[in-house]
Amino acid sequence: MASEQGKTTHEFQGSKALNRAQGVLQSYDFDGQVDRIYVEIEETYAEEEEDTASQESSSQNKSKSSSKDERSFKEIRGDTNHHKVLYVLSKIDGEDLPASASDISAELDDVPDTSTFASLSDLYKRRLVDRKRVTSVDNPYHVYEISHYGKAELDRLGRPS
Repeated sequence: MASEQGKTTHEFQGSKALNRAQGVLQSYDFDGQVDRIYVEIEETYAEEEEDTASQESSSQNKSKSSSKDERSFKEIRGDTNHHKVLYVLSKIDGEDLPASASDISAELDDVPDTSTFASLSDLYKRRLVDRKRVTSVDNPYHVYEISHYGKAELDRLGRPS
């Protein structure tokens, strides 16, 4: 008798992240044995929000030429949407770089567009991708390239399954 194993990854961000995660867990009808559920919660406390707001305010007052990159490197877990998006971005040819979120999303069959956009935003905050804003069009957008941190992270994680 062969047993089948399934793996599903969800990641939620924003003010309704907890509600969405609870909804996903409640929607599962587990027919077999559950071997592992992994939950990671990042909380923001009122003091941190005030510090972040004051930092943003002071950084907006600095000139762009003297502003420094306030992002911080953070690892990602393997086989998540973040991992898949980073991997796809690493495989896009040099001629097609930097790539828009829509270009990246088109290469991902199993990641919804909204998750691709959210993952790219978070990967940028974690310094795993770099982005530039394209403003020479009626509807400005960002384009992305994998950073050296992102390449090192893919070396660590390998190819998503």
